[in-house]
Amino acid sequence: MPREPYAPSRSDFRRRARAGERDITLLPLTSAHLRYGWGPRSLKQRWRRLRHNGLRHRRQDTPLSLWRDWNPPNDFSVMLERAIAEQRRPYLAFAIHSNAPVEAKSLPRIKRGLQALMDHPERSRFVFCTPAEAMAILRGAAPVSAAENAPASAAD
Repeated sequence: MPREPYAPSRSDFRRRARAGERDITLLPLTSAHLRYGWGPRSLKQRWRRLRHNGLRHRRQDTPLSLWRDWNPPNDFSVMLERAIAEQRRPYLAFAIHSNAPVEAKSLPRIKRGLQALMDHPERSRFVFCTPAEAMAILRGAAPVSAAENAPASAAD
């Protein structure tokens, strides 16, 4: 699927619709490429990733989940950098369930992910907003005002 907002095709949501065909816009979750140390991935796995993601997005195959336990060389901060570097118009979109039971072991992971966002060098440009507000910002129809929307810290 595309790694930027797009109108999905009626026949396959993973493909773009023709211009003007659809009014709906999908906002894909932020994703990046996992690195597996020294062992090369098999040719079949590389080909499958290239075929599914296309040449431009071949390095964005893993959604950045806040509740996941990220370990080096793929810790959340590194994955965040990879994701931003691969996007033409960078944005960050994460899914998190607010109504699902949260296991006690997930809370520290979520806090680490949020803290990584707050510690990021570009944090002054980050805006916590709804998907509709994000689309308005990405389309240039709304001003970006991170100072008004960003929390003081992930611990609050």
